[in-house]
Amino acid sequence: MKLLAKLTLLFTVITVVETYLLFLVASYTSFWVSVALIVLPGMLGAYLMRREGRQAFARIKAALRLEQEPTTAVLDGAILLVAAAFLITPGMLTDITGLMLMIPAVRRPIREYIKKRVQKAIETQIGTGTAKFFSIPFGMGASMGSSTFSRQDDNVIDIKPEK
Repeated sequence: MKLLAKLTLLFTVITVVETYLLFLVASYTSFWVSVALIVLPGMLGAYLMRREGRQAFARIKAALRLEQEPTTAVLDGAILLVAAAFLITPGMLTDITGLMLMIPAVRRPIREYIKKRVQKAIETQIGTGTAKFFSIPFGMGASMGSSTFSRQDDNVIDIKPEK
């Protein structure tokens, strides 16, 4: 099954389940409780997103200023963006998921999992020789290759294809 078909099915199922849960809550409580369950988590999520987002950007800037790898801060920012999307989506399950992703202790294992998956994918591509590296100097053209490195000037390392 293609990725687009899987995502369409996933979003359809999530929407149906979320709608059912909201109607169920409304039938046991009131319409206004359901509205509050949609609006309040969104407002809380916006506040948390602003606060956590500022911290993530500050960590990225600090890492770049200290010439360190900003991978952790960038992944935190990406996870926060996903959390914000979950909070914007009306529904209790997506709100709970979004709020959970706002918690640094919950993000940590997810971030480490993503790092390991990306590292494994890169190692697999390098091991099989399917990794492609490229540089686009000044937005003009590109040179592709896999293994031979040559220095053209003091700031650019170009990758030349093997012949």
